[in-house]
Amino acid sequence: MSRYPIFTLALLLASLFLSAASAQAQNQPKLGFEGIENGRGIYVQQVEYASAAQQMGLEPGAVLLSINGVAVESHAHYLEVLRDAVTNHQGKVEIVAKNSRPYPAQITLSGVIDDNYMVSHADTTSH
Repeated sequence: MSRYPIFTLALLLASLFLSAASAQAQNQPKLGFEGIENGRGIYVQQVEYASAAQQMGLEPGAVLLSINGVAVESHAHYLEVLRDAVTNHQGKVEIVAKNSRPYPAQITLSGVIDDNYMVSHADTTSH
């Protein structure tokens, strides 16, 4: 019998928890940006290199307003709407965002995203 049975059990449980959390994080839909809710959508703080967000033209400072015509209300809602777009709309995603550079303008980013949340086609238009 181990001299430290409680410590060993605690390490085992921590390992299982981290493995489950990692698996869950890998299944989360994502475009590849970090942002915060601002009451009108999600303010984009940072865009990951070579991510779907970058390939579609999303830039830091933009505010993500909607996905496929559905207004984004929160981070949890964004995940739900993005997952729906990929699973129920053949990956077709249309994002409306308010860009801050070079001047404030509403932009539409569209693309086709696969099950791994990578873009196979992207297009950007300004309004």
